[in-house]
Amino acid sequence: MSEQEVKRSPIPKHHSIEELMDICEELLEIKNSTKLTEAAIEQNSVYFKVQRLLAEEAQALDYFMGEEVKLEVHLRRYYEGKLPQSVYADRPLKYPVGTKAESDLALKADPMFAEIRSAVLKAKRRVEFLESVTWRIKERGAEIRTIMEWRKFTEGGI
Repeated sequence: MSEQEVKRSPIPKHHSIEELMDICEELLEIKNSTKLTEAAIEQNSVYFKVQRLLAEEAQALDYFMGEEVKLEVHLRRYYEGKLPQSVYADRPLKYPVGTKAESDLALKADPMFAEIRSAVLKAKRRVEFLESVTWRIKERGAEIRTIMEWRKFTEGGI
């Protein structure tokens, strides 16, 4: 596949799953357990930071899914022998496929398609991870309130 035939827009900003885990761990950590009021106040800030990350990762997922569709169409046409001869000069095709089943097998075996499919799956995992972090943030707020109420009770406060 030549650069002229498939033009790519720049890949949207995104992180690795490990980077996201580190960022979220830092955001959700309660640094001083005696200052729970500050942690409760920071809840909105933490939530919106994670939402920004989620928006970035969703844009990256959309990008990779779009690229996957473009590549699939291109490769199906390639394996069916329906592209200009200049494409086949760079990457010769030994046998054009005759059926959809053969086209599916050739597509699944293609290294370029496997690479973009892997990128899509990683992007989906990142989005799912951030969705679970959003749920965790909601639970964190309830936990902070419970701890604060318990401390009031045990320390004789109102």
